[in-house]
Amino acid sequence: MCIINYVDFWGLKLSVFNNPRVLQYIKDIIQKRNKIICFGYSLGTFPYLKKHPEIAVYGNTFDIMLSDGRGLFLLSKMLGYKLKSDISIPNFSLELLKLANDEKYSVLIIGSSPENNLNATLNARKLFPNAILFDGISGGSFSISDNQKTIAYINGLKPNILLIGVSSPKKEKFAYEWKGKLKVNIIVPFGGAIDILSGKSKPIPKFIKKIALGAIWRFLQEPKRLFRDSILYPLNVIFLLIPSLLFNVYILKRPFSIPKFYNRESEAFIK
Repeated sequence: MCIINYVDFWGLKLSVFNNPRVLQYIKDIIQKRNKIICFGYSLGTFPYLKKHPEIAVYGNTFDIMLSDGRGLFLLSKMLGYKLKSDISIPNFSLELLKLANDEKYSVLIIGSSPENNLNATLNARKLFPNAILFDGISGGSFSISDNQKTIAYINGLKPNILLIGVSSPKKEKFAYEWKGKLKVNIIVPFGGAIDILSGKSKPIPKFIKKIALGAIWRFLQEPKRLFRDSILYPLNVIFLLIPSLLFNVYILKRPFSIPKFYNRESEAFIK
């Protein structure tokens, strides 16, 4: 069975793989009826840790952590980390659906509004006709009572791949807290990727992604909703986090932790 290694990116787990290797790993997991969670960080994720340090705690327990965005991938390469893939969560989710189509795996999408979920499921059925796409559900507000109903629905179907299309930190929390109870193989908190799959949002063009301007592309589609996530948070990382990291690590030679930079009480680090 393939083994996916990881590096400690100043307190955050990042997995090291090439795309064919990680897809083989997914196939091995399903064949052996094991269970994993696949998630990832982008540069814009880091400021979330100020209010939600638990996201890093969850991520450091997940099995595959992507470099979800060209910016983080380029930064890690500049700082000497030997990552091999910059595949984003939306593209990773599409690769999983392609794999499901090739191998006839079953897939269930949960989260988002009922209409958006339905559109995402219908579009996935059209694009990947050999995959088994179960009828998705919204999951409600992801409260305790809603989660019990959602889990019962999931476990009644036992999908190979579960895609969780809600915002942070709901999707990470659901995956983290309920992994042991879910009768699935691959769990992906894929968040806003459900909007791309449903047709609500347009995917980032390859050229835009290549030059690390994906956040600007998303902002232009939904400027009011995404101003904080796509503009303010990346600027916070560029002008606050990165200078502090470089100054502490390379000039002062001090230990540095990204989770603790944003939340001093955080215990989210890899031992």
